[in-house]
Amino acid sequence: MRSYKRYTRRKRLLKQIAVVALSPNRVFTKEQIYQHIYEEAESEVNNRIYGLIKNLRKKIEENLETPHYIETIRGVGYRFRA
Repeated sequence: MRSYKRYTRRKRLLKQIAVVALSPNRVFTKEQIYQHIYEEAESEVNNRIYGLIKNLRKKIEENLETPHYIETIRGVGYRFRA
């Protein structure tokens, strides 16, 4: 069961990377990111997406205080900077 959860998390992370990296400089709303990753719609996505973005930043950013690759667009969503 533990390896299945790890596989599922890794799969979601890869989907998240693909969503933002394949469209550099495009702003994605939290809802759009959620739909790409989970393939379903949900009205309350803020906390889940925040956690996913935080984990992704830990893996790719050199400095979490001033992220370079994933920019937060306040009130809208996130943008991957190429």
